[in-house]
Amino acid sequence: MSFMQTGFISFTFLGPVLLWFLSRKVQSRRLAQGISMTFAGTLFVAYILNLVWLWQNDLFQPRYMLPFQLCDWAAIATLVALIRRHAMAFELAYFWGIAGTMQALFTPAVDIDMDLRTWCFFVIHSTIPGGVFWLMFEFGLRPRPGAMWKVLVWSEVYLVSAMLANHWTGANFGFLDHRPEQKTILDFFPDAYWAYVLCINAIAVVFFLVLDLPWIIRRRSRGTPDA
Repeated sequence: MSFMQTGFISFTFLGPVLLWFLSRKVQSRRLAQGISMTFAGTLFVAYILNLVWLWQNDLFQPRYMLPFQLCDWAAIATLVALIRRHAMAFELAYFWGIAGTMQALFTPAVDIDMDLRTWCFFVIHSTIPGGVFWLMFEFGLRPRPGAMWKVLVWSEVYLVSAMLANHWTGANFGFLDHRPEQKTILDFFPDAYWAYVLCINAIAVVFFLVLDLPWIIRRRSRGTPDA
């Protein structure tokens, strides 16, 4: 694991906590909102700079630039949640950002070089879950009862959209067409295409259940209905 990767992983988990302690100490709504906007602004700028890198390297083509990676959708949800604190946007960011985006920090599907693309990759994949943790700590946002099932429906919408985009552009959005060259959890999935896609679906359900379980337990301990 490179120094860059370690640094971004550390920020993802420690940054929101330290910022929350600062916010608790200062007790300023303006500061809290400013931190939220900083997360949102960082995410937006990194996304734009990634497009700039694609343009500079003659890769400004549909198969590379269209927003059909799951992290693209998670980034949009996170931006809305950070700016508006919209409940559904937060829930999408929570499940997609932690189950999918954060995983890419540990098994990045890019070569780790000191170039703009690598920096943008890590900034985006760190800021999404980091922003989710910040919203949880500072504003107390939580997945509502039944949120996981709504996110699963949206995940299937994403799956079909990405598969169609792959078919039309020859891309590999969501790694639904084939595995990335770098080692990831997808290496353990079967080679047959439909079995491979079904395994991606199945592992997503498992991750979502794990992420929802603490809130189910919390609600039941307080006697709050799950539906």
